[in-house]
Amino acid sequence: MRRSELAELNIRDVNFKHEMVIIRKGKGSRDRCVPIATRALDALSAYLKQLRPKLATFESGEALFLNANGHRIKSKKLTEMLGQYISRSGVHASGACHVLRHAAATHMLRNGADIRYVQELLGHADISSTQIYAQDTMNDLNRVYKETHPAAQPRNA
Repeated sequence: MRRSELAELNIRDVNFKHEMVIIRKGKGSRDRCVPIATRALDALSAYLKQLRPKLATFESGEALFLNANGHRIKSKKLTEMLGQYISRSGVHASGACHVLRHAAATHMLRNGADIRYVQELLGHADISSTQIYAQDTMNDLNRVYKETHPAAQPRNA
């Protein structure tokens, strides 16, 4: 999901039973449901039981993710935090939140996901937006073809 969509999540938007997150009024004011991994749900459950109650105030309302003052976390803060984690990992890329979104889409496509499912997951209205991620996969295919296909191999003299 986009960083703004993450920041806008409410507790009720997470369906633990069906392992889904409802994104309400995402880009283009569209709603969509996206799956969430069991590992993420486990971490979220721990957050809701152990950390969020310590941060919550009356003003917190239903906001899922809170800052140190008990207010809904801001998109800018998510970028700042994620940027620090990405930098510590040794990856030097700008657009911290988008780096993860791009990586997830690219990995899914590389592992055989249908581009239409990735489009739905990312919340793209137009398939052409999703095809940008498929370009990495096509570059991989081209490289593997050149390295391994008999017709692409140099002729022996």
